[in-house]
Amino acid sequence: MGVIRTAAYLLCFCLVACTWRGTEPVAPVLGREPVDRALVLEQRAAAIAHWAEQGVKGAVLINASPIDSLGYVSPDVIDHLRRLIKAREWARAEEFCRMNLGPANYLTAAVKLGIVSEIHWVLPFRLFDDIVMAEGRIKAFLNEASTLPSEVISGMSMQDGSLTGPVVGGTLFVSSPRTLRKPATPVLLNVDAGFFPVSYHEYGITKLASLRNLFEELAFRELKVRAVTVASSVPEGVVSPEYGYLTAEIVEGLKTPQWFRAEAPPDLWKARDAVDDALSGGEAGLAAASAEAALKKHQGDQPLRMLRAAALAGAGETARARGEIEALCGEDRSNCYGFVSMGDRLFGELKIAGEFFRLGVDQLPNSPLAVEKYARFQLAAGNYQAAAELADRLVRLRRGADDLLLQGDCYRAAGKKVDAVKAYEKGIALLGDGSRIKVTQRQMRSLGNLSKSYAESGELAKSESISSRYYVNGDER
Repeated sequence: MGVIRTAAYLLCFCLVACTWRGTEPVAPVLGREPVDRALVLEQRAAAIAHWAEQGVKGAVLINASPIDSLGYVSPDVIDHLRRLIKAREWARAEEFCRMNLGPANYLTAAVKLGIVSEIHWVLPFRLFDDIVMAEGRIKAFLNEASTLPSEVISGMSMQDGSLTGPVVGGTLFVSSPRTLRKPATPVLLNVDAGFFPVSYHEYGITKLASLRNLFEELAFRELKVRAVTVASSVPEGVVSPEYGYLTAEIVEGLKTPQWFRAEAPPDLWKARDAVDDALSGGEAGLAAASAEAALKKHQGDQPLRMLRAAALAGAGETARARGEIEALCGEDRSNCYGFVSMGDRLFGELKIAGEFFRLGVDQLPNSPLAVEKYARFQLAAGNYQAAAELADRLVRLRRGADDLLLQGDCYRAAGKKVDAVKAYEKGIALLGDGSRIKVTQRQMRSLGNLSKSYAESGELAKSESISSRYYVNGDER
C-alpha cells in the first residue's frame, strides 16, 4: 500500500512539475526565432510595472539607448512603488511610474526594487573604436553626459571590453554593440528608438544601417530574450516625431528576423531611409521631393508623410507642413506630437511657434511633454502668468525634479516668490541626498534662481550652499 501511495505522490509531482514547466515563458533566440511579444512604451518607466506583473526578479537587462536612466530616485518613491507591487495593483503602479519616474532614472527604480540586478548599457557613441583609449574616453563621456556621480564613474574599470562597476545596488556594464558580452541567462531587452539618430551622427551611416548593425551584433550572440520593450522616445522628447517610424521597424524586425539578414531590406524601409537621410543631411528640398516620389508607390504611409512634413518645414513651407500634420493627427493621436516638434523647430518665430505649441496641448492635453514645452515657450516669451498656469498643469501630470524646478522658475518670473521657493525645494529633494549632487545645466540655472531667491529673502547661508552642493555635468537634458 505504501509503495502505491508513494508512486501516486510521484505521479502527481511529475504532473504538477510538467504543468509548471509548460507555463514558463518561452525565451526565443534573438535573430533566429520571431520575437512577437515586444511591448512598445510611450513612457519607458511603465516597463517597471510590466516587469513586476510578469514576476521578473534579479534579471539581466540589455539597454540599447543613448540614456543611462540611472539617476536619483527618492526612497519615498521606491517605498510607495514597492507597496503597490506587493498589493498587485498594476494599473496604479504603472500610473505612479509614469508620474514619478522618467527616462533619466527609471532603471534605478528597477534595480532598487530587485527587478533588475545587472545592466548592459549599449551605447551608440564612438567611444570603443580604440579599445586601448576606451576607458578614459568612456569615463569622460559619463562625467559629461550621464546621471552617474563622478565618484561612481572613477571606481569603474574595463573588463572584457566593457566599463564595469557597481551602480545603485546593481552591476553596470557599459559597452558598444561590438563589445557587448553575452550574458549566461535569458535577458530583458530594451531598444530605444533614440539610439539610431545618435548612431547616424556618430558613424555617418543611415538609421536603417544602424538598426541592422545593432541587430546583427545582438543576433550574433544568440541572446535568449525573456521580454522585449521598445521605447518609442517621441512622447518623452528624446527623438522627433519624424523618427517615429523607427519604433515600427524595430518591432517588425523582431517579428521577422530574416529582414535584417536579407541582402536588401523591404522597399518601404528603404524609401523611408532615403528621405530621412536627405532630411538629416540638411537637404530639406531633396527630402520633400523624395517623400513625394515614395508616396506615389507607398500611398498613405504615415511615416513617409511625417518625414515629408518635417522636410516641408525645413524648406520654409510652414503652412503645407501644418496641413500635413493636422491630417496625420486626425488619423493617429501619436502623430499630434508633430505640432510640438514644429514649435521647437520654429522657436525663434514667437507667433508661429506659439500656435504650434498651443495646437500640441489642445490635441495632447494629458501629454507632459506637450505641456512642458508650451510652458517653457511661454516663459521665454515673457508670458509669465500663462507659463505658471501651464507649470501647475504639468506637475499634476508628472512630478519629476525638472517639472518642479520649472514650476519654480515660472512662479519666480510671475512674482510669486514664496510659491517659487516651495516649488524649488520640492524639486531639489528629488535631485539627490548627498553632500555633492550632479545636475544638468538646465537644472543649475533653476538652482541659480533659487539661490537668488534665498539671497533676496536674507537667507545667505542657504544661497551659498547651492553652489557648494551642486555641480554641473554639462549635459542639456
